[in-house]
Amino acid sequence: YVAGTETESVVIKSGSVGIGTATPGAKLHVNGYARIGNPHANEDQASTLILSNSTGGSATHDFLTLADTANNGSETGRIVFKARYGTGSFSAGQEATFISSIRAGTSGAYHLAFGTTNDNSADAVERVRISSLGNVGIGTTSPSTKLHVVGSGTDDGIKVHSGTNVYLELDSTDSSTTREVAAKYKNYSTGTNFWWTGLNQASRYDFAYGTTFINANIKVSILTDGNVGI
Repeated sequence: YVAGTETESVVIKSGSVGIGTATPGAKLHVNGYARIGNPHANEDQASTLILSNSTGGSATHDFLTLADTANNGSETGRIVFKARYGTGSFSAGQEATFISSIRAGTSGAYHLAFGTTNDNSADAVERVRISSLGNVGIGTTSPSTKLHVVGSGTDDGIKVHSGTNVYLELDSTDSSTTREVAAKYKNYSTGTNFWWTGLNQASRYDFAYGTTFINANIKVSILTDGNVGI
């Protein structure tokens, strides 16, 4: 069945529907721009696919759902961005970036992963993950803290840059117990020990060395009046 002209047609062929193409390669094959939904009056988009809904209110509207109905894989859905730049053909070629939903084993917990590539002959690989607990991992697929950064080079780090004042704030918001608030440092030479610096359940500022930030490991203390204890 063909409706329309040769260049603007709807084709039903072998159970597949083609819009703008006489040879649909999938159940629905659209050659050209597509719009689904009711656009806003001021909308001026030049996207290939536009999903819109003019319904107001505070209700949540699902514009696009990716579902794994087989329920037997670890990756439940993936959005892939491809580019022509690469060694392979475009149809089977390079994944430039991706967003992926990943199930944690057989449980009902799910992670969200983001992948990129910096090699024109290699597909994207995972770089960042938001775990099911809300932890963010950069360079790791199993972040154990709210922000967990794992480097693979010789000069990895975290940089905060601003044209005005820059602060790093560590703040325990516990209103009933004085907590430890500190930074700890470790390398190959320290073994299992750390250098600790910060507040050791008190208002004084301490420097300690050991596996834990306890009074027995404190080397130097600075009181709030400026007196120093060694």
